[in-house]
Amino acid sequence: MAAAAPPAPARAPGSGQTRQLPPAIRGSLPELLRLLHLGIILFRACDGSPDQERTRRLAANAVQGTQP
Repeated sequence: MAAAAPPAPARAPGSGQTRQLPPAIRGSLPELLRLLHLGIILFRACDGSPDQERTRRLAANAVQGTQP
């Protein structure tokens, strides 16, 4: 059986450069992103701040941390 082709490199938006994910993370990334999403949902369910302001800050920081 032939080996699977490596995934296409991720493009950094607007930079014209490409970035490769480390092989150790590449296979785990879908699960890690799913856990991040579930964590934010759980945090929101327990957030007592007005208009879930703490959750909004957490989500904004989480998204900012996943961008190049």
